[in-house]
Amino acid sequence: MTGLSVHAADTQSTRDSGYSIPFHNPQGDIRTVGMAGSNWALADSLIATQENPAGLALTLDQPGIHVTRGWLTSPTLFGDGVRLDSTKSQLGGTYKGWGFAFGSNSRQVDGNNDLRLQHNSWVLGTARSFLDRKLSLGIQAMTHTAILTEENVHHGGESIGFGVGAIYRFPYRILLGGSFLSGTSVSLEDIKNPVKIPWNAGLGLAFVPNHAFRVSVSLLTTAATPNSRLLLDESRSLGEDLTLQPRLGFSYRALDQERLKVTLTAGSYYDPARIEGVSSRFHATAGVSVAAWIFSLGVGVDTASGYLNRNVSAGLNLVRTLQWAELLPTWGTPPPPEDRRLLPDPFVFDEHGLPRNLVDNPGTGHRQIDILEASQEIPKRLEKRISDFTNSVEEISSEVLETIGLPELWESAPDFKPNLDLPLDWQKDSPLDEQNRIPGPW
Repeated sequence: MTGLSVHAADTQSTRDSGYSIPFHNPQGDIRTVGMAGSNWALADSLIATQENPAGLALTLDQPGIHVTRGWLTSPTLFGDGVRLDSTKSQLGGTYKGWGFAFGSNSRQVDGNNDLRLQHNSWVLGTARSFLDRKLSLGIQAMTHTAILTEENVHHGGESIGFGVGAIYRFPYRILLGGSFLSGTSVSLEDIKNPVKIPWNAGLGLAFVPNHAFRVSVSLLTTAATPNSRLLLDESRSLGEDLTLQPRLGFSYRALDQERLKVTLTAGSYYDPARIEGVSSRFHATAGVSVAAWIFSLGVGVDTASGYLNRNVSAGLNLVRTLQWAELLPTWGTPPPPEDRRLLPDPFVFDEHGLPRNLVDNPGTGHRQIDILEASQEIPKRLEKRISDFTNSVEEISSEVLETIGLPELWESAPDFKPNLDLPLDWQKDSPLDEQNRIPGPW
């Protein structure tokens, strides 16, 4: 990292207080944001496992890649026309009762277009299921980078952290989950006060009666960050007290066809103020996700008085992609019956369409795809696909040649056939041998 300019040092190094993150509101994919971030007992999407890594080995259905983008505006804090951007991405999968994931986060957490504070992190997580898939324990390692930017000059520091999580599945698919993400302090070069990232602890309870509906309630605890103040206004304290944030969310899959799925989410949470001069408030959240073939897209919103967070997400289903290419077998989670694919009853208790680990007695139809195990078949399947493609090209070429009559034309001109049993050099040096001569310039 490069140091701050003299002007930056004059304005920031003389501060008597440190920096922190003003907001600890839902961040992530559309389901997470739409359900008000009440995902500690569910963690059933790739990015949601960053909050509770235990979901990797229990509630996550299939491996994939997911990216989400968010835009936060708060005129009362940052002024009109100021937008704080955020990006989250995650890659993950399962293997023989294990789950694994690797992701990144990048978001502007304070400031405006001229003076801003950025928080970036890398996350590597894994989880293991126990007790006949009833209990999952997860752990993750995190790197934290804080970057202070003024007049396009960057100044930052690094630190590390960790996270642990657990989810237990009770009868009737009642899930109890919780996680702890450690806090840390990131020192900035030539700045005497650090950026304080508080620890977070979440506890949640969820009910999943069927593939279409789920409801969850959670409580987020965020530690205090004493002697921290806003970047743009040092007179306003930030995070002086520990806060409790209750959250409630719903998810309903209104359409569940083979190649088209539509999921609606809604929720609300109470946001206790961590910034001096800002009132506590209730938030409303909502989202719509569409999974079409191997792709998924979604939009979500989190709004309150003087606060608006908009999100767009995109994903790629790795399993469906490889199955479409015939590089993986087509087994996996069985689809729901026909009468459960359009506006299904959310209160019917059944197991169709659910991940294997959420089913008490999964049959062969609920076989979970272990992406690493299945990938061992990819070379053979790829070789077969190439062979089939080559054969198809040869068949098409033969049909084209027969259509234009080239074989008959070739047979009708035997005098121009080369004698392929003779060396090519001999044919070039023997122009008088008309029977075996190859037509050419010689």
